[in-house]
Amino acid sequence: MRGEVLRKFDAPEAKFLVHQSIIAQQEAGPEVIAAQLRYVLDLAERPNVSVRILPVNSWAHILAGIGTSFRILEMREAWPTLMQVDTPIGGVVGEGEDVKSFTDAYDALWRERSLGDEDTIDRLKAVLKEVE
Repeated sequence: MRGEVLRKFDAPEAKFLVHQSIIAQQEAGPEVIAAQLRYVLDLAERPNVSVRILPVNSWAHILAGIGTSFRILEMREAWPTLMQVDTPIGGVVGEGEDVKSFTDAYDALWRERSLGDEDTIDRLKAVLKEVE
């Protein structure tokens, strides 16, 4: 399973910024949603994993030009930082200045617009309690 890499001894650092509207979607049914929330809460307890929520009333990511999911990969070695963006026709990988603008926007959203670590965990637990 992909998530197992985050549990290894030399696991990479991972930061997940999720819009609250995604967490509120419960199309999969309560059992599936509860299992997913427990999984995220379990990962968030790891020292190498951070999870934060953008509040439902925040659309700062759209103003920052981020309208889709993306991944930023910063390697430990002397490799360039890469970004993978989802598009309707598949993923696109970029590097250089395009990546810098996304990392700057992401860092600003993380610092200035997202719920703090404890508030995020509290919100996830509250949603879990609702679906259980």
